[in-house]
Amino acid sequence: MVLVFGTRHKRHPIGFFKAPCHVCGAVTDHLRVWDKGVAHVWFIPLFPIKSKRLIICGGCGTAKPDRPELDAVPIGGIVGLPSQ
Repeated sequence: MVLVFGTRHKRHPIGFFKAPCHVCGAVTDHLRVWDKGVAHVWFIPLFPIKSKRLIICGGCGTAKPDRPELDAVPIGGIVGLPSQ
């Protein structure tokens, strides 16, 4: 019997907000994603390998780690970053 082991990497969208980018400086929509990696056998997920949340700029595509204070921000349509 042959078992096929492997990993799968998938990004699940959480929401978006409009803010200036830290790299390109353009005010664009930033996408919040949950980046998950899992180990699987025959395409059946077994256990998570890594999980992190990212913010991806809509203008230049750079990704940086998500900020925990954005959890209180409603999904979609917010202008500017919340004050710290």
